Amino acid sequence: MKPILVCGLEHLIAKTARHYHMLSNILGTDVIIYSRDISNLSTKFAINYGLTWYKVPIGKYADIKTFTLLIRKYKPIHIEIYHDTQSDLVHVGYLLVAIAHHIPVVVFCRGGELYYWDRHTIRKKIGIWLGLKLSKLVLYKEIFMLQKLKKLNIKPDKIVFFYNRIPVLQQEPPDVSHRLGVLYLNTFKPFRHPDIVVEVATRIAKQFPSVCFTIAGDRYFKNGHISLPQLEKTVNEKGLVNRISFLGWVTEPEVLYRTHCIFLLPAEHVFLNYSLLEAMERGLVPVVATSPGAEIIIEHGKDGMIVDLDADAFTTAVSYLLSHPNVLSQMAKNAREKVKSCFDLRLGLQGLVRVYQQKVWKKK
Repeated sequence: MKPILVCGLEHLIAKTARHYHMLSNILGTDVIIYSRDISNLSTKFAINYGLTWYKVPIGKYADIKTFTLLIRKYKPIHIEIYHDTQSDLVHVGYLLVAIAHHIPVVVFCRGGELYYWDRHTIRKKIGIWLGLKLSKLVLYKEIFMLQKLKKLNIKPDKIVFFYNRIPVLQQEPPDVSHRLGVLYLNTFKPFRHPDIVVEVATRIAKQFPSVCFTIAGDRYFKNGHISLPQLEKTVNEKGLVNRISFLGWVTEPEVLYRTHCIFLLPAEHVFLNYSLLEAMERGLVPVVATSPGAEIIIEHGKDGMIVDLDADAFTTAVSYLLSHPNVLSQMAKNAREKVKSCFDLRLGLQGLVRVYQQKVWKKK
């Protein structure tokens, strides 16, 4: 079978590498990744997951030329295009080259291309719209995207909801009764409110002296006049430096999952956060903010808690869970079962392959 060529990503990271590694194994063919490398970790993940990776060269025309050479070299069965950091010219260039070589295109919509639609320039909107129109298949990852795609008059029969899923580990995680940590693990974006996490942490630290907090992600967060160094300063001034740890970008979060029992996500957009799913699968109990789609992931009171987006509500939820270890343990087991039954990447990819066979690879 011919390989799949993937382009448009800003870099290759663990979750993307796992996705294409597993897809490659299911299909019995190679997946070629052609991307930028803003993290300088793409080579590492390509090697770890057995993927062939090419770095995008500097210059728009060099980019399109290299893309063309890869098509001629590998003759892929189809091309998957993300609209991440490449320019609109390059994005359209990818499309035109694919069409000129009679190779079907699959477009992945996973975030900003549709969420920030009203902020895009006319040229960017045209580029994204062309990709959606000229593709054989449009995969979208967020529930709000369906309405956006309908407004853009994209044919319903080529739109497929492919939400985040994760590889399910065979080994059962240790019981949460052996862990006494509360974890925040996400990039520090304003809509995820890491400042609320810090406030919750300072309150819980006073109530539960043995509990530690870890706040991990991008360290360059700004929310109005609040910066991460200021948050760290606040923690230090309260004498909680040994109880509340701030980490930068975490490439291998497994050790954090093994040592924490509660996962916090005070975000305005919870569905379908990848780290949230990973944490649930590793046996952490999620506490998330009320938001569209949260109830699809979590059944409140059974496999996690959905609360108002403020420090008081999150503090109350965490305090309750820490005060009721039996409830915490049962919710942790339920959370893992939820991911195994509903968000298993292997099962999702097997379904996606059937979609490819019906809508992308099927010859007229």
